[in-house]
Amino acid sequence: MLKTRITTGAVITVIMTLVIIFSHIPWLLNTMIAALSVQAIFELFRATKLKDRKALYIFSCIAAMLMSFVAIPGMNYIVVVLFATTISLFTYLMLNLRNTTKIQPWMTVYIGLIIPFFFKSMSSIRQMDNGVYLLGVAILVPVVTDIAAYF
Repeated sequence: MLKTRITTGAVITVIMTLVIIFSHIPWLLNTMIAALSVQAIFELFRATKLKDRKALYIFSCIAAMLMSFVAIPGMNYIVVVLFATTISLFTYLMLNLRNTTKIQPWMTVYIGLIIPFFFKSMSSIRQMDNGVYLLGVAILVPVVTDIAAYF
């Protein structure tokens, strides 16, 4: 099991390193963003046991892929609003943890909406001064903490 995880981690590390190095190519970064978004939506629908709602799942995946390649006007403002409402949603869930038996479908739709927006922020990060460094750090920190939590 550990060998499989290490092999998978090594492959993903090589792929992510190459994508970060060549992230100045817009279609490459956008393709990675689309792939990450669809994978995250798959995990979300599987975890919330809503994968059987095929139409909603397919719509979420298609929307995530399209959002990855389309310029969205006011993207920075949208992300700020989504971030604030996400903090509010998670605060509500934490305060009502004992009363919440399952995640409601509307919450899954909302989370499915924010996933591609937050991943799309990677292209904005890449365009900043020292964008490659910042993008690398934005990816490296969660990876390292995830590995540390595993061990």
